[in-house]
Amino acid sequence: MKKIIYNILCFLTLAIFATVIAQQKTHFIELKKLNGETHEAKKPELNFDNYKTAKWQNDTENHLRYNFGFREILIRFYNQYLWDFYRKTYSNEVTIGKDNWLYFTYSVNEFYGNEMYRWCDSNEAAINKFERQVKILNKLRGVLKSYDIDFMIFTSPEKSTSYPEFLPEWDYDTTTIHAYDYYRDAFAETGFPYLDMHSMFQNIQDTIDFPIIPQASAHWIFPAAYAGDSLFRFMAQLKGINMPHVKFGERRENSEETKHVIHDLEFGLNLMRPIELYPYDYHEREVSVVADSNSLKTNGIFIGNSYFRAFNQYIPLEEIFSDVRYWFYNETEQYGPKLMKSQPITQVDILQRIMNADFIVFFNEPSQMYKISYGFAEKALIELCVSDSLWDAEVRRHMETNNYTKDEAEWLLSNYPLLIKGLDTEGVPTIRNERGINIAKAMNKIENDSEWMKLLDKQSTLQNKNINRILKTEAENIVDGRPLMRNEQINDSILFQFEIQKYIEEFKQSPEKMKMIENKAKENGKTLEEMMRLDAIWIIKNKNQTK
Repeated sequence: MKKIIYNILCFLTLAIFATVIAQQKTHFIELKKLNGETHEAKKPELNFDNYKTAKWQNDTENHLRYNFGFREILIRFYNQYLWDFYRKTYSNEVTIGKDNWLYFTYSVNEFYGNEMYRWCDSNEAAINKFERQVKILNKLRGVLKSYDIDFMIFTSPEKSTSYPEFLPEWDYDTTTIHAYDYYRDAFAETGFPYLDMHSMFQNIQDTIDFPIIPQASAHWIFPAAYAGDSLFRFMAQLKGINMPHVKFGERRENSEETKHVIHDLEFGLNLMRPIELYPYDYHEREVSVVADSNSLKTNGIFIGNSYFRAFNQYIPLEEIFSDVRYWFYNETEQYGPKLMKSQPITQVDILQRIMNADFIVFFNEPSQMYKISYGFAEKALIELCVSDSLWDAEVRRHMETNNYTKDEAEWLLSNYPLLIKGLDTEGVPTIRNERGINIAKAMNKIENDSEWMKLLDKQSTLQNKNINRILKTEAENIVDGRPLMRNEQINDSILFQFEIQKYIEEFKQSPEKMKMIENKAKENGKTLEEMMRLDAIWIIKNKNQTK
């Protein structure tokens, strides 16, 4: 009998092992993907060097960690076990409050006075940082205003201070300084344009029949549209113009996007079943934009956290602005209809964007005001005020004075621009990066000329350079009085042949594409070279038709 049981257990073990391996290799059972950030761990290559240095062993372990069979089910099962028996979560970013209320941990830290220590070692260091930021922001505001660009800060609600009654019981640290409190008072003192929707919603939240930030969410929902209306009216008043404004209509059911936002923190926990939540009557209203013959559409850059996405969700921004740029944490630029296009900020000409803007708005919540401008203010102040020659001179000065390397001096000045001569004075700086600003203006002028851009697009193909690089070179040609690429005669036949060759070279870099083209060549009785050329021609023609 023992032998039979032993054999059955061995068989079941092998069957389970084989099923797990089969799932890992083929994914024959389609499982619901885990929410949140995912890590791609590619299968490592086995060779002597990788094996000898243990790289292959370590990479294999990492690969299996993220790719073993039925991983999704096992992780959800373990997370559910932690929730049911211990009311805990495996996520360090989420804190569980009373009655199943969920909060971002940094928001709870801010309420209890602990968040400051993530960014500063002491109260003295915090005050020094805040004072420096206020100076930089006010200097930048003065410089931008000289070009008729209005600069302001918007603070959205904080969940922990809006609904503290559901927070877990932690110890308060009453000795630390809250960035929100400091900046609020400093902005009032210096007259910096500041719209504090955090305080406003604290005052009116009792008049709204559901939480501004839902029980299982980190973000606000439809009340954000009311805040958006207030923001746009504030911006119009700031510039003294009449902008299109928001109009609210009949009540409606929540959109699918809103339903997801209501549970975004809950989804991030990756549980087996939904959390038991209070049945709040969440709803939305119809939103339209009203404009008249006196309404002006402007260009705006919004720099900040994910709270801005609610504006894009509920309000047709393209009916209020001619151009909207959303710089998510100053890392990614989102633009175009419904902000569906994106590119890294590193690919954006910062000065060009600034000189094309009517408004620049920092978008923050209280617990994230420790990193108030996400590095934008320092970068913008340097771009607007410091010429290339002054920058080089200041780098050399700090290298000689402090015995720094070039990289160390550049890092210092990039992060502490008030050390640069001309920016270290009181009040609004008078120095300007005239050449850089003129190039940025020229770039905007060219971009608004569709025929000019078509000619530069040809130059981009012919020179095999990014269109943004070509655009800046043409703007430099204008500023420096050199011949313009726009006036060069381009033989379209030569350009066509050049494009064909470019795509053929791209094909050759992709084994998958080459295999596909090789199969097509056999099917159509063509040589590989003929088929590559025909595919390249097809891509070019379809690209031009799309344009």
